[in-house]
Amino acid sequence: MKAHLERMKLIAYSLLLLATFAGSATADAVSEMNRVATQSSTAAARQATQTTRIVAMTQIAIHDALNSIDPRYESYAYATPGDPSASPVAAIAAAGFNVLRIENPTTIGMLMTEYNALLATVPDGPAKEAGIAIGEASASAILAERSGDGSAAVCPTYVPGTLPGDWRPTPAGFLPFVTPCWGAVKPFTMKSGDRFRPPSRPYFKLSSSHYTRDFLEVKEYGSATSTSRSIDQSEAARFWYPGPVWFTWGRIGMMVGADRGGLDLWESGRMYALLGVTNADSLISIWDAKRFYTFWRPVTAIRAADTDGNRETEQDLTWSSYMVTPPYPDNSSGHSSIDAGSAEILQRFFETDEINPVSLATTLPPNGPLTRTFTSFSGAAIDGAESRIWGGIHFRSACVDGLQQGTAVGRQAFNHFFRPLEEKGK
Repeated sequence: MKAHLERMKLIAYSLLLLATFAGSATADAVSEMNRVATQSSTAAARQATQTTRIVAMTQIAIHDALNSIDPRYESYAYATPGDPSASPVAAIAAAGFNVLRIENPTTIGMLMTEYNALLATVPDGPAKEAGIAIGEASASAILAERSGDGSAAVCPTYVPGTLPGDWRPTPAGFLPFVTPCWGAVKPFTMKSGDRFRPPSRPYFKLSSSHYTRDFLEVKEYGSATSTSRSIDQSEAARFWYPGPVWFTWGRIGMMVGADRGGLDLWESGRMYALLGVTNADSLISIWDAKRFYTFWRPVTAIRAADTDGNRETEQDLTWSSYMVTPPYPDNSSGHSSIDAGSAEILQRFFETDEINPVSLATTLPPNGPLTRTFTSFSGAAIDGAESRIWGGIHFRSACVDGLQQGTAVGRQAFNHFFRPLEEKGK
């Protein structure tokens, strides 16, 4: 019951955060539909794995609809030339809405409100109707492409192991492994979920110095009652914990774009499509590793340290993590993979890592609003990854693997998908 209440609180905080950015100064029709996709999936109680798939499909439909009107970048699922006089905003609205009404049918009321509000900004007439038709066709194409992708497959209940190092449900709710078969879902840009699976790591050997190092670090800095964790580390843990991390990275991209004079709808559509497929495939890759290695979380390891055969680790039956541990194994870190994958995309998209300071705010009640400022994409990625250590929910090695997997996914996506048409075939 307590874990369910905690999840409901996080959903409420996420919805509040998303609503706060509706119509923000840096928003355009593309980013607004990204917000709607995330908000709709959150309201439908989708897991992170499921949400990133839905967001990716939404952004692909939008990207392809725009490039049907005016072909500038490679399409993904829908490449039929459309009416060049069609309204791009109407196409964006229809593409996003028609993916989301199928994927998140329980949120149809909210979706209709958002859809009508966006369409109301477009004058009635042939251009509007043509845009709606293109958006509907593009949505149908990606829905057909993803039909039977394994996301709706019946997954056998995962039975946790009982040996030292084996993942098992964690406090407070001791919930089962969430979406344990997600690594088998068809990726968007990879041939299979194991494409970037990391090799077995030294810290998996519980008597190793690598494990000892990671154990002692998270035990000291990730405890709910830690006196070693700095104020900045605590703020990083709270900043990155509540909100959908893919939405945060989209905000970063839009703010950098605005600082550089603004992105047009086609550029915005490409950026969000790249982020979408990278985030979705990063979590497919991560869940493949989680299911393959099923390594225990810090809270389990610390409370059961008397069983690990390591003289340097000490059991603490009362130890709790600063942030609530999610219900799935440690390695690899999904948050870290999205951080690194998104950073890789934005570095390549903007052709730089260093950026003018970007400040973002978020809130994790009962604490007040937190603001963090970043001057590079890579710096933001590291901050996000390390926040999982300061929160007590990941060993450092899991974060390192997540960063490496996300980088690899992002690099592949950028090099092979949604390329400018003049670069196709290079």
